[in-house]
Amino acid sequence: METTSRTTASSCRNRLTQTVGIALFWGVSVLYAPRTLAQTSSTSDRNPRCDRGCARNPPRSLDEPYVISPRRTLVFSNSLLLRWFAVEGATTYRVRVAGAGVNWETLVSEPFAIYEGTLLQPGQMYLVSVDADNGTASSTTVFSTVNEAQRTQIQQQLDLLDAMALDDSQRAISEARIYADSGAMADAIEVLEAQVRAGSDNAEVYCLLASLYQQHYGTLDLADLYTELLNQVDRLGETCTTP
Repeated sequence: METTSRTTASSCRNRLTQTVGIALFWGVSVLYAPRTLAQTSSTSDRNPRCDRGCARNPPRSLDEPYVISPRRTLVFSNSLLLRWFAVEGATTYRVRVAGAGVNWETLVSEPFAIYEGTLLQPGQMYLVSVDADNGTASSTTVFSTVNEAQRTQIQQQLDLLDAMALDDSQRAISEARIYADSGAMADAIEVLEAQVRAGSDNAEVYCLLASLYQQHYGTLDLADLYTELLNQVDRLGETCTTP
């Protein structure tokens, strides 16, 4: 999605929200409110990027820790953030990553974790599993790391951005497009979410993020989240348009 000056944003909102129902994804209030989630100091120290809400609980309880990210995507970043839906009544989650020389697991109390195991190998597929401590809820998914050729190509494009006079939001938008074009949707979404949490005033951040959600999470109901993203675009005096 691109941005243009708005007279009204209703047509864009209608295009996005007509295809989805009640939001099952993480809570919009967590994404936008500058509050710190309740977590222990040790968890906060181990997960410095999560201090403003990357735990994103869904707006209603779910009975399985559905893995949100990385989910059926390529991954470029060496710092892997794992996220899933919280389960009502669960107090801990056992998280595992396995494949190509990796057999890692950890126990956490929040619905997120940062992978701290052996370096992931290029061009390999890995399994992620999350088990809640209620004994009945579990979820699995897979992701693949970029291969050497893909990594080199992506890095070359990222290096070109260093020579450009881009602010943080412009840089994030450019990075997200590079990742998305390469199939690394988890990286694309994460770099834009970081800008949302930082309170970016660039409407294209919100438009592009809404578009990537729709592409990557098309089977989930995200109407409330799309609406909030587009409301922020409204507040910035812009509207989203499709290319």
